[in-house]
Amino acid sequence: MEPGDEEEHISAHSRTSFSTLLTGFAYTAHSSTTNSTARPVLGVDQPISSPRKRKRIEEEDQGVGIVSAKKREGVISHLPPLQDRLALYLDVVFCGCNPGHTSAVVGLHYGNTQNAFWKCLHGSGFTETVLHPTEGPNLPSKYNIGLTDLVTTPSHSFADISTQERRNSVLALLQKIARFKPRIVAFNSFAIWTDIANGLEPLRRSSFPPKSAKANKTRNGLKTAKEVSSACITLEPPLGEDQLPPLKLESTKEKRTPQFLPWKIVYAEGETLLIPLPGTSGANASYSLSEKIAFFKAVNDAVQSIKQGTMDTSHMARIIVREDIV
Repeated sequence: MEPGDEEEHISAHSRTSFSTLLTGFAYTAHSSTTNSTARPVLGVDQPISSPRKRKRIEEEDQGVGIVSAKKREGVISHLPPLQDRLALYLDVVFCGCNPGHTSAVVGLHYGNTQNAFWKCLHGSGFTETVLHPTEGPNLPSKYNIGLTDLVTTPSHSFADISTQERRNSVLALLQKIARFKPRIVAFNSFAIWTDIANGLEPLRRSSFPPKSAKANKTRNGLKTAKEVSSACITLEPPLGEDQLPPLKLESTKEKRTPQFLPWKIVYAEGETLLIPLPGTSGANASYSLSEKIAFFKAVNDAVQSIKQGTMDTSHMARIIVREDIV
């Protein structure tokens, strides 16, 4: 079955079942023996009670550091991944980090009531009311909105997902975007774009004259820039220019003010614009609810501009993805 083909009827029974399941679900703090230098990452569903752990998570969402490549305990391997809610040519696809514990248990995107995602959708004008998580499967058909994740593996925290698995998920996500061709992809955590940028950086650097033979060596298990370019992805500067813009967000201002990346995914039928958002997780105390809503509002405004033909994207560099190579 293709993602997005299934529409679920939301009944009073389904809401009751969801509420009963969520009420009976008691989260147990996960203990980890991993090296203490590994930092959690924002954008997951599970609220964090420890002030020290919350601070580390907030720092990660601000781009202070990338988690250790060593895989931590906490991956919920016995729970199935969530089904993508996608269809062709959607207005916007919201991409999360990976399914959190509660979302995996109930089988719904943003199933944790601590997550502000549904409030942000409503507050920014995407929906007329605050939707219930059980209405997520109907977002493509009713609101032209899609849901997906960078990593499909559920976990207590995004930090439980190894760097290798996160990097390995980048190509699959980009190919998914190129296949479904939404107008906009909004990354529900700055950490998601950080992983994508790190995955594409060797390719971007290959456009500059190499300083040494080490320039094309693999890093963290990634293919060399030449292999990535020839196999599946090509980066091109904006039309009429000969330089590629940076991939990484360099300043705090870029994370406090809603703005689209200087990159877009292009294909014969059109293009997809990209924008990172502060995670809607309850753990993200660095942004107030009103600030998170402002980012969602910028996405909604951009959707209207694209439909009206007034959105200028000529300054954006181009990411060209081959869908047929894995």
